[in-house]
Amino acid sequence: ARAEEAALRERVAALEPRKRQNRRAKRWEHVHSPEAAAFAELAQHPSIAAAAKALLGPKHYLEKCGLVVSHPGATAQRWHMDTPHLFACREHLPPHSLSVFVPLCDLRPANGPTEFHLASHIKANLVRPPSRAAACCPAGSCVLYDPRVMHRGGANESEGERALVYLTLSRVWYRDTLNP
Repeated sequence: ARAEEAALRERVAALEPRKRQNRRAKRWEHVHSPEAAAFAELAQHPSIAAAAKALLGPKHYLEKCGLVVSHPGATAQRWHMDTPHLFACREHLPPHSLSVFVPLCDLRPANGPTEFHLASHIKANLVRPPSRAAACCPAGSCVLYDPRVMHRGGANESEGERALVYLTLSRVWYRDTLNP
């Protein structure tokens, strides 16, 4: 896994992003093209491809990809969903997208791993007190979540940057127009 993570880090570092977006003080998103081989091949990793097929069906695509870098001193993000619930109905609907990230460093409490409000992707749970979990894991791990779940990047109180590669896989009929 360490060799795969190192290879991914090298391949991503060699790419020039389409744009850089400031996500908060000391937190940057490097937006890349979904056609870039490093990201397209990661989306086809057997574990990711199997999860995407199971959750989104056989007709899905790599909609977005890039790198999020949290530098030392970055404060925690506000709680947010990447995409909202699409339809005004009471029933819980299956996901229209799947968010995936692969950390390029070990995620520890000190460097601000992503924190989740568990089960908040279900509308009925949004009014309940949140149960929280942080995605602390080794570099090269794969974290998948429904983009409707409430989450945030934690504060980076470490001496090093926290970088993670992200992918957004979506059903073929869906386009995220809120976060182009």
